[in-house]
Amino acid sequence: MKSSLSVFFPVFNGQAVIASQIADLLEVLPELTPSFELVVIDDGSTDATCEVVHELSAPFPQVHWVVHPARWGQAAAVRTGLSHSLGEVALMRSERCELSPSCLPKMWGTLGSCDAVLGWPAGERRWGGLSSAPAARGASQPSWSLIRRSLLDAWRQAADGDDWLGFVRERGHVCELEFPSRQALQPAGLAGGGKTARSGPRFAAASGASGTKRPNYLGRIKAFALGE
Repeated sequence: MKSSLSVFFPVFNGQAVIASQIADLLEVLPELTPSFELVVIDDGSTDATCEVVHELSAPFPQVHWVVHPARWGQAAAVRTGLSHSLGEVALMRSERCELSPSCLPKMWGTLGSCDAVLGWPAGERRWGGLSSAPAARGASQPSWSLIRRSLLDAWRQAADGDDWLGFVRERGHVCELEFPSRQALQPAGLAGGGKTARSGPRFAAASGASGTKRPNYLGRIKAFALGE
């Protein structure tokens, strides 16, 4: 599938981990599509998260950033991501992400037959809103949500609350996948509500190809951006 992809990456006080998390993503995203962007949404951080992301956006044109002046929460992050992106497909990372980006190629390949693909840690998959593990029921979110923009735009226009995941399940054909849990990425954190955001650099594209052994896409992208 060659659709363009927008990744929404909310973060709160993530200055110590955001650089490595973005590096991990940039190694995988070129395998999915030659046209992608990474929208980092600083959800009211009080540390130097914004400065770190600003520095990363200079050598990596695929990365741009948006700042919430307070902690607004995941639904607001989805709305902000939609307002500051162009991709035909949106990828949302949850605040308690327990899966590394290595699960994304399988999710991307599955999307061709459905409107959304939800990636869950093993034992927490929810069919029709019910978890396969009773202890996992409640406010849990899939670690990764890969959704066609048209479906999220319909949720945003409906303005019937913040339950974007419930809307996607009700209106779309959803596939749910389980992957071994790995705490390789530490949770970035979210909460709250609000109105206006400011943003940094915009959409860019990069090229890459799939293979059994993944090339160093991150190095190639950086070298290209720096004109090396």
